[in-house]
Amino acid sequence: MGEVFPYQRSSCEKIDIRIHEKHAGSDSSSSFSNKSTEANSVLTNNAFRVLYQAPRATTWAKVREGSRLLYTRCRVALRDSETTSKPVSQPGKFNHHYVHPLFTQNGKNERVILSVSHEQPLATVRDKNGNLQEVIQSASHNYAGFLGCSQDGIALHQFLLARLPIVDCPAVSPLESEAREKVAKFWQADFCLFTSTGYGSNLLAFSAVLDKTWMVILDEKSHNSMFVAAYQSQPGLIRKFRHNDLNDLKKVLDACMGQYTNTLVAVEGFYSMDGTIPDLAGLSSLKEHFGFTLLVDEAHSFLCLGATGRGCVELWNEDDTVIPVANDLIDIRTTTLSKAVGSIGGVVCAKAIFGPRLTHRRDEMSLDPIPTSAFVQCLYVLGQPTMLHRSLKRLRSITKFCRQELHRVGLYIYGCDSSPILPIFAGRPSVAAKLSYILRQLGVLASPVSTPAVPFWESRVRVCLSAAFDDNTVYRLLQTILEAAHRVGLSKVTSSPTTPQCRIDDIILQEQESREASGTEKHIKDLIAACAVTTAPTVPEGVVRAAGHDALSLYGLGSGGARWVVGTSELHVEVEKLAARITGAQDAMTYHDSYIGLMSTIAALCRPVQGYKKHCLFVPQDMPPAVEDGLRVAPRAHRPTVTTYTNIESLTSGMLRSQSRSTYATLVLRSNEITDQRHLEDFLDRTTSLHQHAGMTILLIDEGGIGTFSRPRTIHGQNSARLLLYGSFFRAYNLLGSYLAGDPALIMELRYTSRGYMFSTSQQPFIMGMIAAELLKLGEALGSC
Repeated sequence: MGEVFPYQRSSCEKIDIRIHEKHAGSDSSSSFSNKSTEANSVLTNNAFRVLYQAPRATTWAKVREGSRLLYTRCRVALRDSETTSKPVSQPGKFNHHYVHPLFTQNGKNERVILSVSHEQPLATVRDKNGNLQEVIQSASHNYAGFLGCSQDGIALHQFLLARLPIVDCPAVSPLESEAREKVAKFWQADFCLFTSTGYGSNLLAFSAVLDKTWMVILDEKSHNSMFVAAYQSQPGLIRKFRHNDLNDLKKVLDACMGQYTNTLVAVEGFYSMDGTIPDLAGLSSLKEHFGFTLLVDEAHSFLCLGATGRGCVELWNEDDTVIPVANDLIDIRTTTLSKAVGSIGGVVCAKAIFGPRLTHRRDEMSLDPIPTSAFVQCLYVLGQPTMLHRSLKRLRSITKFCRQELHRVGLYIYGCDSSPILPIFAGRPSVAAKLSYILRQLGVLASPVSTPAVPFWESRVRVCLSAAFDDNTVYRLLQTILEAAHRVGLSKVTSSPTTPQCRIDDIILQEQESREASGTEKHIKDLIAACAVTTAPTVPEGVVRAAGHDALSLYGLGSGGARWVVGTSELHVEVEKLAARITGAQDAMTYHDSYIGLMSTIAALCRPVQGYKKHCLFVPQDMPPAVEDGLRVAPRAHRPTVTTYTNIESLTSGMLRSQSRSTYATLVLRSNEITDQRHLEDFLDRTTSLHQHAGMTILLIDEGGIGTFSRPRTIHGQNSARLLLYGSFFRAYNLLGSYLAGDPALIMELRYTSRGYMFSTSQQPFIMGMIAAELLKLGEALGSC
């Protein structure tokens, strides 16, 4: 067992809390001032206050983690002596020597493979040794219990798959139009648009609004997609403020107001890593004073917070201890469908003034379209308000009970009392990894979280609650958490939890739910049938469509999980293996959007390289928009020198020849510059000879999709270039997603450093099943499978 309480407990340490109490004689004009409050005097029914700071790492804990880091690096170094596949960058080295081994050594595995994910609240997982285990699925964001869908829900999607295209087209516009109208009405918004991913919803919203006349200010703990979107949009100024610290926000506003015509303040409606929500009364006061535009990402609060799932504003106004805010406080709202809705895709809702900009910008961007299944799932979920209300009421009851029980035994749980995400403080990354692994051994699936998502010394394990958990599941969940926390030394308490009583039974409500479900299902089927009259499915009958039906039967709609550790199905792994085999690579990874995948890959490749004084990046003059945006969002520190070239000849005849041995070169090629496989091999020979004493990575964008090019089987010398092949499944098969194939060390590095991979959800299993079927056909035709 690990050391007991290796952190300085701060259970008696008070912090300043931003409070907006509603009481007689209160002055709303000073509502964003600090008020230091004794813990025992805080109104306990205010669900938004976080009373204590997280424990701090002691010197002894830091020594232990340093020793673990050294030990792990030695083990990896011994293993590396037997292979030539080594990381090339500092982030890749950190991942290779420390982060990745935490999840792979001693029986742990890099990614937990979900064998069954639609039988909520349980799932069957397979480890890297092939062992199957049934676990409580608390790693997905199935807040309202819709993720797995009922059997009727799965049958509805089977009905859709047999009759309509997988992705958006004019023939299915009635489905999209009704879904847009339904979501806009749900949030009382003037305008609504869908995007291929939740990540993409922020890219669209920010870039549609921002230009050089705008200043944007973000909460420092905002989701990575919000920061990427801000940099990609190139506003006049980007600033951030301390998390939920409205005094700090006011200082930034005071210092910068008047320098730019417009100001955008961006926050999240529910911070999933910390379990907190924004101070809406304070934001309302500041907004009234400064006149800024407010954007809120409600990815985790949509269908999670509030009595009807309308998010942070509804939850805030339900609490009678705070100053209520206007329902139209938020000007632009973004969210994802991959959490509580249980599908894939993103949504942007906004006031009417922003509608034309959003429509114009969406037409400009080259994001993949949203799958037709997303429209159906939106209509299916929002068409059952009675069930949604009852589920969220139960979720609130479960949340309150679980937090009380975990606090009782001395565990530090981040967040406010209304947060159905329980981030359990572990402190050291190795303890977070160990806690997650022991939880899985005991029958609970939960994600470990460490840097870069959270501070290094505040690593944690995130347990997500769901309305689908019955009382027995809640009891088992808590019992398992207590046992695992005791084993790793986070708690001295070994007593059993209290028996929960969170059931909410109402026969009248259940009858109403049944009527709503059947009526909604009939209405959606009628819409599908009407659309099917004017179109033919883009995926023909046969093995490909059959693979989609099989995946729906086995996995449901999937989605909802953190992909890096616990969001991977067997079909995702199969597609990666097939993509690697077809391209002649040793490993591959997949993205769920072609534009986001390429942009994130380019940004991740713009990093310092080990052992070289300089890094040069060569990009084509006619670079795709995703490449240009990738350069925009790349970290400014240590970014490479970027050079554009007009054609392959100019690249090889002068540019590469002039580079010194201390310069690492990264080349980005479009396949229209390479005529065939022989031309590619000749090019690799020439570049290797020109740059033979230095390092090089070549990223080739296969604009045909996949199968046009492959890595040469012959090795072009010890210092030959590392070849990465990128392509789009949408371009190849009209199925959503993309792949990156190449050197295993680079792929491992990019799984960690590519933000569009690390901070996004996996593609839906039924789509991956059809991609796998297409790749099998291609592999047989090429003789590689």
